[in-house]
Amino acid sequence: MTRTRLLPQLALTVVTLLGLTVTSSPRINSLAVSPVFAQTQNTSKAEADRLLQQGAQQLQRGQIREAIESWQKALTIYQEIGDRRGEAYSLGNLGLAYTSLSQHEKAIEFLEQVLSIFQEMGDGQSVTASLIGLGEAYSNLSQHEKAIEFLEQALSISQEMGNRLGVAASLRSLGTAYDNLSQYEKAIEFYQQSLPIFREIGNRQGVASVLGNLGIAYDNLSQYNKAIEFYQQALSIYQEIGDRQGVANSLMILGKTYNRLSQQEKGIEILQQALSIYQEIGDEQGVANALGNLGIAYDNFSQYNKAIEFHQQAVSIYQEIGDRRGVASSFVSLGNSYDALSQHQKAINFYQQALPIFQNIEDKLGEANCLLNLGVSYTNLSQYEKAIELLQQALPIFQEIGDKRGLANSINNLGNISQNLSRYDEAINFFRQSLPIYQAIGDKKGIAHSLNNLGLAYRNLSQYEQSIDFFQQSLTIYQQMGNRQGVANALTNLGVAYSNISEYEKAIDFYQQSSSIFQEIGDIKGLANSLMGLGIIYGKNSQYDKAIELYQQALPIFQEIGDRQGEAATLNNLGLTYRAMGQEQKARELFEQSEAIKREIGID
Repeated sequence: MTRTRLLPQLALTVVTLLGLTVTSSPRINSLAVSPVFAQTQNTSKAEADRLLQQGAQQLQRGQIREAIESWQKALTIYQEIGDRRGEAYSLGNLGLAYTSLSQHEKAIEFLEQVLSIFQEMGDGQSVTASLIGLGEAYSNLSQHEKAIEFLEQALSISQEMGNRLGVAASLRSLGTAYDNLSQYEKAIEFYQQSLPIFREIGNRQGVASVLGNLGIAYDNLSQYNKAIEFYQQALSIYQEIGDRQGVANSLMILGKTYNRLSQQEKGIEILQQALSIYQEIGDEQGVANALGNLGIAYDNFSQYNKAIEFHQQAVSIYQEIGDRRGVASSFVSLGNSYDALSQHQKAINFYQQALPIFQNIEDKLGEANCLLNLGVSYTNLSQYEKAIELLQQALPIFQEIGDKRGLANSINNLGNISQNLSRYDEAINFFRQSLPIYQAIGDKKGIAHSLNNLGLAYRNLSQYEQSIDFFQQSLTIYQQMGNRQGVANALTNLGVAYSNISEYEKAIDFYQQSSSIFQEIGDIKGLANSLMGLGIIYGKNSQYDKAIELYQQALPIFQEIGDRQGEAATLNNLGLTYRAMGQEQKARELFEQSEAIKREIGID
């Protein structure tokens, strides 16, 4: 099943707080203003400036609510003394704060006021910054075309003014907008235009942010090793300039990428480093993000109960700081963990808690992904009509926001349902629809996944040669990517295929290769599945003692990770083996245990 994992998007685009821009104070005509009023006004301005700076420090620590309070106080003072620039800075920073809380409509209201003030003042540089802020806010609402309009305006104004910093920042934000549209190659073009400008003007923080964004684009193209190179370059710069938050952000995405490469131990070690830095600098939102990513890493290790602990810690922090998108994303992660434990109804409960939050904050991408995950869970419960209904709700949202990957994932999952209903030709049609979409956006993991699903469909049609060809294609891509988990899964499927054509020695060889990889990368669920496959082969060859030995190795693994569905399947296979050995009483006991678990978890 193609499932979507959600966490608040970690973009390395550096946020420049409008209020931190240093400008000279306007001259006061002493003949026109009384000394007492001037002194009062200066005192008030100093207090507003202090509150502005205080809010910036609070936001850097992830204290978003406190930052909003400081900036609202500053805004009131600036408005009272008629300081339009200070008013604009306060409004701009409030916009950034509400963006951090995923309240993007509210953020846009503030940013539109900022734009209006700077346009009245004729401050082209600040108009550019406001347009970029609005562009990024609309991008957060998945209104990417509207975002691009604002960003192109910012770029045009910056070019006319000869504002090199504005040009570089506009190009970088355009790259992010196209990345969100799954146009990764185009995103890379914009980042590569932005990078030399930041270098020429000596803006090292800008250089680091673009390098990080290039890493994200290559990550989305499943070119993980290239992504790691860019992340490491960004990390080095942040370390050199003493930007600890930048260091933590870089470590976070590095850790996530190593997890995608099935190097979970290295990934977890790096994520722990990021978590420590966030804790030291008091960045609560960063702490929550790191905890959530650690949860996903332990999910990949099949340590679902440990993963759940991390996701629950993340939820608590997001709730404390009022980050609704973070709360919803953590609910999705909890749903994924429980679904992996075959606790599908519990998973659905978490997805259903997340869905209205995404809808309320107008996060179209989060809403669509949540519907997709609900569809997967109902598929796992064999409630196919409900699953189809949910996936068909997700499809037009992905189309509307231009998310081609989400569109392909939804089509793939519709294919999975057709396959479960034994409508194999229909399934093949869906998989063949998703494949060119993944190819168009350069998503190698998606390509490999579609090829794998085609292999499964042709295997179910007993077209084993074609099935093996698709599995081999999938295997080659995973090997090129360095995705060891994908490699192991493809090897397992090849083992099943060769078993189906009674080439048992070859099948055993593939299973043994996959078992070794699963052990090396710590994927104990994958290991248990490989042991099961081997057990089936030995059972077919009437080597019942060997089959029982393998099933008995798999059984405690499924029990340890809480995979009740895997436990039930293993007990059933043990029952079949004992029946083949003529031990009917033992077989019945095992069948009864298996059926009891199936009833308990609500599967046939």
